[in-house]
Order: sequence, then C-alpha cells, then structure tokens
Amino acid sequence: MRLAVIDCGTHSIRLLISDFDPTHPEVSPREVLRKTQIVGLGAGVDKTGHLAPEALNRTFTAVEDYAARIRQAQVDRVRMVATSASRDADNFFEFATGVEARLGVSPEVISGREEATLGFSGAVALHPGLAAPALVVDIGGGSTEFSFGRPGASGVVTSSDSLGASPDIEVTPDSGLATHETVKPALEAAISMNMGSTRVTERYLRPAEDSRGIPSEAAVAQASEFIDALIAEAAETVPLSQARTLIGVAGSVTTLTALGLGLETYDRFRINGAVLSSAKHRELARELIVMPRAKKAALGPMHPKRVDQIAGGVLVWERILAYLESQPDPDSGAAPRGSFPVCTSENDILDGLMFALAGTASASAGGAVERGV
Repeated sequence: MRLAVIDCGTHSIRLLISDFDPTHPEVSPREVLRKTQIVGLGAGVDKTGHLAPEALNRTFTAVEDYAARIRQAQVDRVRMVATSASRDADNFFEFATGVEARLGVSPEVISGREEATLGFSGAVALHPGLAAPALVVDIGGGSTEFSFGRPGASGVVTSSDSLGASPDIEVTPDSGLATHETVKPALEAAISMNMGSTRVTERYLRPAEDSRGIPSEAAVAQASEFIDALIAEAAETVPLSQARTLIGVAGSVTTLTALGLGLETYDRFRINGAVLSSAKHRELARELIVMPRAKKAALGPMHPKRVDQIAGGVLVWERILAYLESQPDPDSGAAPRGSFPVCTSENDILDGLMFALAGTASASAGGAVERGV
C-alpha cells in the first residue's frame, strides 16, 4: 500500500510518500519521496489573522505540484494537516476549499497538542539509542512544540536509514536499505506555544531592522522577554529540565547545525542525527540574529526563502537552550547545567503523520483503499 502525507505549516509545505505493508504493521513505512517547498502561507497572519491572497496562491501552486506527484506515484491514501497559521486564520475555509479542489482531500487543522504528539513520535522513533526521557523541540513558523517522553525500547530506523540527502529524495526497492521494526514511543507531556520564526520576526525583529536587515538591540531584548515568558509557561506543563536528551527539529535548528558542521551546502545526511553542544548552537544563533541580510543570503546551507525570517526562529532556539543551561543537570543535579549535547533531527511531524496513517491503514487492512486524487 502506498501512502502520502502533507504537512502545511506557517512557512513551509511538505510531502512524504511511503510504501507500507498493512499485514506487517511492525515494519516501518518505506520512504519513496520527500519534498519541501517554502511558501509562507502564514505571512502576516500574526498581525491580520488572515491568509493573504498571494500566500494562498503560492500554497495552491505547491499543492498542485504535490497532487501531480501523488497521482504519478499511484498513492492509495492521502492525509493532509495544517498547523499554526491555519489555526489562527479567519479564512481557513477558503484555504481548505482550494486545497480540496486540487488534491481531492481537505486539510485537517490539528491542535497544537496533536502537532506536538506527532512531532515527538516522528523524531524519537527514528533515532535509536536516545537516553530517556527525551525532549523534542519543534520550532515552526507560528508556534513551537515541546514534547517530552520516552523513546521506544529498542532502536528504530526507517528503510531510508535517517532520511538524508536533498529535500526531494527517492528510495527504490533495490537501494539496499534495510527495513526495521518500529517500537512506539511513550509521550508523557506536550504543549504548543505561539512563538515561531515568522511570528517573532514579524512582531518584533523586522519592524526594528536597519537598512542592512539587522534588528535593534532593544527589539532583540523585547523579543527575548516574550520568548522567555512563554518558555517559563511551557515548563509548568512539560518538565523541560528533566530531559536527558534534547532533539531539535525544523529549519531554524537544522540550518544552524549545517553551519556548525561547516557544510558548504545543505546536506540532510550529515545534519540528521548530528550532535553539537548547546553552547555552539547559541553562539551561531547570536551571530545569525545580528548578521546582515546579504551575508546570511551568501551562506551555503541557507535556503534563500529562510533568510528573512530565520532570525526569529534561531532566537527562540537560543532562549530555549539558555533556559535549559540554567537548570540543574538531570543526572547529577548540579546547577547550573551549563553546555550540553544537542541532537538535530530531520525526522519530525511529517514522519509522525506517516506512522499515524500507516496505523490507520493497518487497522482497516482488507477494506477499500481511498485514493485522494
């Protein structure tokens, strides 16, 4: 059975197509295609509460491309979800109608809690050997999800082994990649907070930028206060400081990791599972926040469409790391914890969505399949 999932966030829209055998639900889906497009659906939503016509058009163009790929791949089941920008927008119906006309499936607006849950299962299930408990931090365009729990009891990787390479990767049956049994992670606490790369950039940083694209110190300080308050609020629900493993996902973190690894171009194979110190992440984040736009655009791993909003995302990440460094060490109890290892994952909510769709397909094995387009 061939499955497809689409995740439409505030900044990007992503597609994953995988093969799954519902008669062997213990075996993870085998990736066929993974694609990412940055469309900025949520541009301006934090201020207007409305999806702009130009943003809708960009997203509809991407949906048309994905629909064609899904038809070509002869997919049996399709699920599409929409997150922060769609939760905030007063014209989501317009978006949903346009998507369904092109894809044959209407996007589901999922809650921040479900977004966090899916992100946790996608990230930790595909990285074996993690020390428990683990904290997954997913910094999106409009929101940041904190998910805390215990990874599966034994190592799990997909057939494409860490799903590296370019954003558009195809895996064939003769690629020599192994298939492994999955062990379901146990989520214990999760929360979604309304802070993300686009929201923080648009609300605080961009209005205070100079001609070079550098935000003022006062704006960075004001944004940091906003972020710190939301981190403290998140910590009331999720025991952030108790995590022995921290996994960062999404473009702000993966771009910082690429820079920290000294990559000349963006390489998902090298980035996925890479471990750098929290001190290194914070150093790079602080540099990016005050880096001129032209210099950021010249960085090899930097996606051109991340240049104008990455400062907000890496500031969120830097403040989260600062908070965790200030807390007691979860093993020794020594305070402050100081710098600690951070794992970066290219696996996230998209993989969690695929696991969820595969579970539904397995439960209904033997019934009629549903082709979305």
